Amino acid sequence: QISNQTDVRSQYAINGSNITFPKRAVFISGRSGSGKSTLLRRTMNQCRDRGWFVVYCKFDKQADALMTVFKAIDTSLVCLATNFTSYSPLVNIIHRTLMSSIDMEGIRELCAILPNLAFIFPNVTKPVGQSSRLSPIGEIGARRNRLDYLFHVLVKSLCSTVRLVFALDDMQWADLLSITVVATFFGTVDQTSIGSNLGITGGNGGILLLGSYRDNEVDNDGFLMNQMKYLSLSMQVTFVSIGELSKESTNKMLSSMLCLPTRLTSSLATIVHQKTCGNAMFIKEFLKSIITNRILQFSVKSRRWIWDDDVIDLISISKGVAELLSEKLTMLPPSLIEVLKVAAAVGSQVEESTLKLLNKDPLAFRLQLGHSLPLAVQEGFLEKAGPVYAFSHDSLQAAVCDLIPVFERKFFHKKIGTSLMMRWNTLDP
Repeated sequence: QISNQTDVRSQYAINGSNITFPKRAVFISGRSGSGKSTLLRRTMNQCRDRGWFVVYCKFDKQADALMTVFKAIDTSLVCLATNFTSYSPLVNIIHRTLMSSIDMEGIRELCAILPNLAFIFPNVTKPVGQSSRLSPIGEIGARRNRLDYLFHVLVKSLCSTVRLVFALDDMQWADLLSITVVATFFGTVDQTSIGSNLGITGGNGGILLLGSYRDNEVDNDGFLMNQMKYLSLSMQVTFVSIGELSKESTNKMLSSMLCLPTRLTSSLATIVHQKTCGNAMFIKEFLKSIITNRILQFSVKSRRWIWDDDVIDLISISKGVAELLSEKLTMLPPSLIEVLKVAAAVGSQVEESTLKLLNKDPLAFRLQLGHSLPLAVQEGFLEKAGPVYAFSHDSLQAAVCDLIPVFERKFFHKKIGTSLMMRWNTLDP
């Protein structure tokens, strides 16, 4: 586990956020591979362990940003159905709130966007001739105010009796519409009205907005920073910057990992820090690379880890993390690479049901999911959260995409889309 003093301060700032409930925001910034997403997910999981309701949204430059937000809410609603006994009061509140605040057409529209709401409104049917899949978000422009209202009512009902954590990862890939919808709600909802506006007394509701973004890919006067400034006018906002590891921190990390005193790892730390510039992910992948190539290895005879500083110093890594990841991918079984390619083409995360749906088309794909998915998690390429598999880092997803020849990518995406449309059409009543 790689950490530094900035990381420790960040955890303190975030973990103490429950003091000022019911409304607070924390935004984590840093460069790619600095560990900001890891910190966000770690904090999010700690909140989930404490019984908070968590909505995790990871923006993807390949996917529509606003639909990503609604899909994240829809995915989080699964736990309401699977843990109905624990969440039955919240389910009743959501049902009562939506029925009293939205007309039947609005509820149908919301159920079309969020299919997992169907268990709360089992008698709501879609209009005749309308697909259960939502049309492209670009068509929602004229319905912007209505969409805002639907979002506000739903999220306010979610945070009425339980503490809600709304996590937005990789915000640099969000667009103006999605950020504005989220920021407008958090900026306008009154701290004292959470729960009380819904006729709820004695509730323990509240909202914690977590966000992460690459500070070198966001303009200081762009819409993202402007929306954060807007939020700071109406709620407590904490900005946390994750920097690179210092040479001293790198040495302490190597000393702990290799179980050697810092005086023995100092020379190695100097070389590693020089080649990686202290980037946490770069250090991690570089160390994996030299261990795999047995440049850094454990000596049974000496009973300690050994290496040759001169050999490591000669290693050229001018292309950075991408080159290390590409080399790592080429050593994987072809069946696993094929699964990763499909997952990367879908996006930064993919549901297992989607992969199984694609696998039902033998003319398009022959994926060995039973063996490949557990192996991908074991090797650290994918992380599993319930039914969802997500790439451990977007740089890894990009490296997998690079394995697909440029002239084949359009055809590859078309094959996935066509296969999914054919399967979904057979599922629609």
